[in-house]
Amino acid sequence: MVTTRSKTKSASLIGVMPGTLYVKIWAFMMVGYAAQMLLIPANMVTDHWDIPSTPGMEFWIRGASVGFGCTAYLLTKVDTETAVKVATFASIAIAVLYPFNVKFGLITKDMPLKYPWHYVPEGIMATLSLLGVLAL
Repeated sequence: MVTTRSKTKSASLIGVMPGTLYVKIWAFMMVGYAAQMLLIPANMVTDHWDIPSTPGMEFWIRGASVGFGCTAYLLTKVDTETAVKVATFASIAIAVLYPFNVKFGLITKDMPLKYPWHYVPEGIMATLSLLGVLAL
């Protein structure tokens, strides 16, 4: 007997990471980022770089909290298969554009990173990316 996989089934295709669990973890982490971006945008600068925060930086960081928070919310409302794909793509894109961009100078060069704090987003985004691949 052949069965088809439900789009809302919680187990991943390879059985390593349940998709529903991955989406919950991803949403929790992004809501945390969104809250920090909204409430303490200066810390998003001064915790990770050896440069002062500016009102312009805080303006952009605070505004970006909406996208992070809304995406986290929406991914808990769509089917699991779609949510896993979007969250995995977003994790990899965020990892490349944010922590690994400045760590390796991929696009942005010579940012004065502040360790050990910068290990936090590197670890979070690498972990979310890996878990997402395992949940696909």
